[in-house]
Amino acid sequence: MAEGSLEERSLEILDIPDDLDDDLLSLYFDNKRRSGGGSVVSFEKHGNHALVVFEDAETAARVVSKSHVLQNTKLTVRRKPPKDPGKLLLKGLSPQTSLDHVELYVENVTGMDCETDFILYESPKKDLVLVHLKKPLDRDFQMLQDEVSKKPLNGAKVTLEQVESTDSILVANLSPALTEDVLELYFGSSRAGGADVLAVSMLADGRAKVSFKD
Repeated sequence: MAEGSLEERSLEILDIPDDLDDDLLSLYFDNKRRSGGGSVVSFEKHGNHALVVFEDAETAARVVSKSHVLQNTKLTVRRKPPKDPGKLLLKGLSPQTSLDHVELYVENVTGMDCETDFILYESPKKDLVLVHLKKPLDRDFQMLQDEVSKKPLNGAKVTLEQVESTDSILVANLSPALTEDVLELYFGSSRAGGADVLAVSMLADGRAKVSFKD
C-alpha cells in the first residue's frame, strides 16, 4: 500500500545518457543496497529524463539524499518541481485565433483584467499561450480547468494546465570556446549571484541550459 502523497514519492532523473538501458535504470532504483531505493510503483522515461515513483515517501527521501553513479555515469536525481502559482498554460488553440481573442477569453473564464492581472505570451506556432499572472490565482485551479474544458475558443477545444516551477535558464550568444566547466564556475561565482549550479548542458547555436539546485 502506498504511503505518502504522489509528490512525496516521486523523483526525477535528469540528463540520462542515450546508451543507458531503461530496465537497468529501473532495477537500480529498485535495489536498496545500490541506490537506497526500494519498491518502484512506476518508471516513465521521456527523452533524457525519467520520473520514478516509489511505494513510500521514506524511500524517495532516502534516494534523493544520496549521490548516484551507474555505469560510470553520475545521475542527477531530484524532487519533482512544484507547480508555479504564477503561470498557466492554454493548449490546443487554433493558430488563426488572435491574441486579442485569447485575452477576452481568459478575462471571461477567470474574471481577471488583462491590464492589471495577467500578461499573455504566444508560442511561435500560436497553438499555446502562457498566462503569466501578476499575482497567484485566487480560485480553485481544478474548477477553472473544468470551466475551460467546457468552453471552446474559436471552434477549438482548449485545455488549461499548471506550469512547473523551473530551475533552469537559457544562455545564448556563447563563444564556441566556452566550456561547461567555465559556465558552471561563472554562474556559481559571486559575480553571477553565487548560486549552486546543478548542471550545465551545451546546446546548438551557441546556447546552453544552466540548471540550479534552487
